[in-house]
Amino acid sequence: METLKNIIDKVKTRLQTVEGLKYIDSDWGQLDQEPPAVKWPCALVDIENADYEDLGRGGQMVDVYVKVTVALQRLTPGSTASRRRAESYKDYELLGEVHNALHLYGEAEFTPLLRSRFYKEPSEPGTVIYNLTYHTSYETPPAPKPESKPVRTVRIAASPAVQ
Repeated sequence: METLKNIIDKVKTRLQTVEGLKYIDSDWGQLDQEPPAVKWPCALVDIENADYEDLGRGGQMVDVYVKVTVALQRLTPGSTASRRRAESYKDYELLGEVHNALHLYGEAEFTPLLRSRFYKEPSEPGTVIYNLTYHTSYETPPAPKPESKPVRTVRIAASPAVQ
């Protein structure tokens, strides 16, 4: 589980390079609070799931799906009649910056992140929530061999018969 924690920490640190984000944290349900316990726009990071495949001798290949939730307040109308229509596309510009920061980002302990899914989540009016999922993997080392100890033979002398 240490590597999963490290992946979350490294993704959060990498997201700090995205200037448009005002709040970056692990996802512990901040968007479900009333009002949401975030600054807008925000990115929340969590492990969506991890699949384990045995490699033998206790080693495993771990496929990890990292979910990055990007939430924004949309206050600019995007209708064709709006003078500020161009501003309504800033969501997608921010999502592009998040993707550019994460796609192909890797460390020694996990393979480069690859985007595997993107979807918009239903949300309250004035709030837009996008979910990006990235795939990475890492290998756990085989279990250490148990220490072999020499077997000692103990001779038990026959006790004299009790009369």
